Amino acid sequence: MREKGLVSLICGCISLIIPCFGLALSIVAWVVGKTYHKEEPFSKAGYIIGIVSTILQVLWIAVTILLIVLCALSIIQLPYIHY
Repeated sequence: MREKGLVSLICGCISLIIPCFGLALSIVAWVVGKTYHKEEPFSKAGYIIGIVSTILQVLWIAVTILLIVLCALSIIQLPYIHY
């Protein structure tokens, strides 16, 4: 039964490191950790790391979108700026 707790913990740790698939892995860690958190200590750790990683991934996506929008706006308005 320890394997499911380790799956949650490993998915949570990898989701903190890899930004591309981090959101999907953090959700997997969150769901698996929630399912088995009363039975295994590793599952509880994976559950907590999954929640933290989900929050960080959503913030990372929001900042990336904000930077893309700000860069696009500055490129569009660049010829119209008069100093």
